[in-house]
Amino acid sequence: MLNLLESIDDSHGAVLSLEMTSAMLEESMEALQYADDSGGEIGMLIQECLGKIAQLANECREDSETARLFFFERLLALSDSGMFDGWDSNRTDVLEICMAFADLPGPRERLKNKLEEQLEDGADDGYAQYNRESLLQLMHRLLLLDSEEEAERFAYEHIQYPSFRELIIDRFMESGGHAPRDRIGRGGRTGGSDVAGTRRQVEAHQV
Repeated sequence: MLNLLESIDDSHGAVLSLEMTSAMLEESMEALQYADDSGGEIGMLIQECLGKIAQLANECREDSETARLFFFERLLALSDSGMFDGWDSNRTDVLEICMAFADLPGPRERLKNKLEEQLEDGADDGYAQYNRESLLQLMHRLLLLDSEEEAERFAYEHIQYPSFRELIIDRFMESGGHAPRDRIGRGGRTGGSDVAGTRRQVEAHQV
């Protein structure tokens, strides 16, 4: 099947190539339900399919807006597929590929709505929290396209997540300014231990 995936090229057209790769992806996802993947072959094929879809999305950046919008709609529909039930990280991978179209206002707003929907549906177990952080990172990237101030506020509101704490510290170091103690002290919706830990890290860089 990997050879078949590699045979998909520009001669098929972006949308047809997407449909062909999506069909292979669905077959691979279904195989996970009944086949032994202790060797990781199926998982590797799934990643290859997702990588191919990402390549197709990036290659159509120079296409007409109409063509890009059509590709985006097909891609967003793919993210809703039941094949990803129980495999949220793969669904998030597809949503991340959708970021290739975030320069267009319509897809950007549609993607925001989809991310909000996924975040509302998220569970509370550890693995789901890991995927939730990935979704929040995508949302932050979208917000940056509209307003750096809004994106910064979003980062502080989610300071309990390691990636956002690191982001805040990195931005502080790059700016060469003073640590935003007041905002770190508030910590958005976070608990005290997360806030205290971030404050210590930021203040350590001021010494």
